[in-house]
Amino acid sequence: MIYNKSYKIEGKIITKNDIINMINSVIKKMNQKESYFKVSASFKDGTTIEEKDFSIFDNIYFEKKFLETIRIDIEDNTYVNSVSISISNKDIGKVYIRTSDGNFFDSVCHSIEENLGLMSKQNKVYILGDRFWGYLVVQALLIILEVLLLLILNLVFKINIPTAVIYLIVALFPSIMSLYITHYIEKYYPVNQFYISDSSVNNPNKHHNYILKIISFILTNI
Repeated sequence: MIYNKSYKIEGKIITKNDIINMINSVIKKMNQKESYFKVSASFKDGTTIEEKDFSIFDNIYFEKKFLETIRIDIEDNTYVNSVSISISNKDIGKVYIRTSDGNFFDSVCHSIEENLGLMSKQNKVYILGDRFWGYLVVQALLIILEVLLLLILNLVFKINIPTAVIYLIVALFPSIMSLYITHYIEKYYPVNQFYISDSSVNNPNKHHNYILKIISFILTNI
């Protein structure tokens, strides 16, 4: 009997140690003398490097080049029991398990779930940049916010704004701003982020001022 299962890797900040621990935990479940693994890393400039041990993470590329994908293939010499791990900062990553050993299957599933649970979580705002409905949600929120600000200007400050200007503000600016915001979120809050080291270009982005930028843009235009 063949067992198969896959897991998603999404909304995580993934460190070098997270990756190494995941590999080690799988290898321990296999017969270490009869198993091997290969790690390949793809960078934004098109460069790909491969290695069959952890020395790959000492390569200077991880410090100087922007990392896009890491793929790990772990197998034993039967070519039946295998675990493939693909981690990307553009798309949802995956762990795929294939084995003929029921005990190994249960054990490695538990191990993968534990490792994924220990990874730090990405800021949930990434969902707005990743989901197809994110643009509509952002646009709806901007329209509500702009309508509230227009009402405040009219009712509190007694500023009468021409109907044509109101229509322009409510109809045009949220559409333009939604494109900017979703692009901003997609760029600075990807599906997953790598954290190689403090000195590496592959660090979690810490842009927490996006709300202030949105409000500033609306106030400026009004």
